Amino acid sequence: MIELLEVKKSCNKALKEAFPKLKIYGTDVREGMDLPSFYTEIVPYTLNYESINLVRQNCGYKITLLEKTPNEEFQLSVFEKIRKVFHLKIKIKEKLVTVSSVEFDYIGAENNIFQITARFEWYDTIAEPKDEETAKELVMRGVENE
Repeated sequence: MIELLEVKKSCNKALKEAFPKLKIYGTDVREGMDLPSFYTEIVPYTLNYESINLVRQNCGYKITLLEKTPNEEFQLSVFEKIRKVFHLKIKIKEKLVTVSSVEFDYIGAENNIFQITARFEWYDTIAEPKDEETAKELVMRGVENE
């Protein structure tokens, strides 16, 4: 089963490959950041049990662009590049996960902080492997072959 930490690691890796000069910070960093940089976080949306063996998960990967002074041209160029990185599918673990959308918004008290959200959806098998012995022989009794 794909865990949220693996989603974040894969997304951060893809982001770092696209923007090797920009640092990526997580929720544990509050000050002393180099600018411009990215602040990333995972937001779990839903975990639906489809059956006893199958679960459907949705989550968002939020990328906040931190800048000294907001620059719309730079922000939109970052968005276009990120949209290409998270186009249709992204590899997480050994699985291709569907990217359902990539969108942006402005957040903060002055609505001047640029934030991109990539939304993912995937199905996972949750069946536990059984340690029972496999049948080696099958004996059938009853109707004879005519």
